[in-house]
Order: sequence, then structure tokens, then C-alpha cells
Amino acid sequence: MPKSFLHVNFAKGFRGGERQTLLLIQELSKKGYVQTLLTRNQAELAKRVAALKLPHVMIIEVKKPYLLSLSLLKKADVVHAHETKGAQFAFLGYLFFKTPYLITRWVDSAIKKSSFTILIKICERDLPSVPFMTRIRFHLSEWLSATRHCMLRY
Repeated sequence: MPKSFLHVNFAKGFRGGERQTLLLIQELSKKGYVQTLLTRNQAELAKRVAALKLPHVMIIEVKKPYLLSLSLLKKADVVHAHETKGAQFAFLGYLFFKTPYLITRWVDSAIKKSSFTILIKICERDLPSVPFMTRIRFHLSEWLSATRHCMLRY
């Protein structure tokens, strides 16, 4: 299993996706994982996670341009994203540092086609299999399906 998760969420407010990220952070914290939450400056998600005072959870707030913070992805065993900007950021982290990533989505609708998502699909065809990703998928799928909070796409 991975030692650390880096959750990336650049949303301004606090809606369904941020709630799911918060719930995942809480559950992984109960299991003893070291986690970092990377958010935009003054994000509501960061405030709510900080208020919980969870053990082994660090919050990093960054300002635009977010790409200047890309090197933070080097330190994580797995990057988790739940919203579009976070997913793009995680993918770039994989391209530059080979950091495995996973994307969870709140809605069951397909991701919109854009030049960036087409690039991700083309590159993902050539991704090497990462042995521990299967176990992460299993544990996250098990928790997510048990709580019926969100769908894990992989």
C-alpha cells in the first residue's frame, strides 16, 4: 500500500466533489495514511479539513499559476484528484515525475472532450501498470461502494 496520498482540488467553493474529497481524507486518516491536501489559496475545503485537525494531514494552499507547484507531486506515492483542474494537474505530474494518480468523480456523466482530455486518453494507453494501484483501487472501491458516496472510475 502507498505511504502517502496527495489530494489535489483547486475548487473555490465547497460542493459535492469537495465533500467527497473531505470524506475520503477522513477515512484514509482513520487508517493511518499520511496525506497532503493541495488547494487554491483560501479554499473552503482547506478550511474544513483544517478544522477537523486530523492526524498526519498537511494542507498546502497555493496561488495561481498552479503549475509552479507541480514539483510537490514528486513527494507523493499517489495523487488523487476529484475535479477537472486537479485531474489535469495530476496527469502532468505523471508525465513529469511518473507519480501514479487516480481520479474519482461525483457524477456518472462522461468527461467532456477537449484537446487536453484527448491527450490524456492517448497517453494513458501507454501507461505502465503500477503493481500497487490494483490494491489501492480495491480498498478505495470497497470504501466508496460501502458508503455509496461516489463512483471510482478506472
